[in-house]
Amino acid sequence: MRILAAILASIMVLAGTTALAHSMIKEINISSGDSFAVSPETFDITFSHKASLADIELETSSGMAIETGFESDDDMSASFSVDLPTLENGDYLLTWKAVARDGHIMSDTIDFSVE
Repeated sequence: MRILAAILASIMVLAGTTALAHSMIKEINISSGDSFAVSPETFDITFSHKASLADIELETSSGMAIETGFESDDDMSASFSVDLPTLENGDYLLTWKAVARDGHIMSDTIDFSVE
């Protein structure tokens, strides 16, 4: 019985360690609900572990796509900075997707405005 308990405890510790190894956002310069007086020049994101930034999409609140020039590659880094076009006053959606070294997929859609 003690052996079984020890095995289960070991599995729980290993599972918890694996979950803690997932990369998380440490810092981001555009968050949902943000309002900018001037169009942000870049989208900057920093992860707790190296990841690959797989996709960036930018669109107006009405769904019109805006070209960012972002091209995905397999480079692994903890920080990324993506140049943004000059945005006129309005509401925008920025969707990003990243893949951590362990295969964990992270993504979010950020709604923000330029006033």
